[in-house]
Amino acid sequence: MAYQCQDCSYKADKMIGGHCPGCGSGNIKNLNQQEIEKTSKASPYRLAIGVGLWIYLIYAIYDKLA
Repeated sequence: MAYQCQDCSYKADKMIGGHCPGCGSGNIKNLNQQEIEKTSKASPYRLAIGVGLWIYLIYAIYDKLA
């Protein structure tokens, strides 16, 4: 795992005690966790449900006004 200090930009595989050895700050970011969050994608089923709900909404508004 790779960690980076947000105050001094020090990078290391381990941050002992949850603090940066360079500046002593506790403002640490897990770089591997950030990569996992970027790779998540929306499923096609969620997209189809969203499109279907928008179509239903437009139809309901049109039907109410007509």
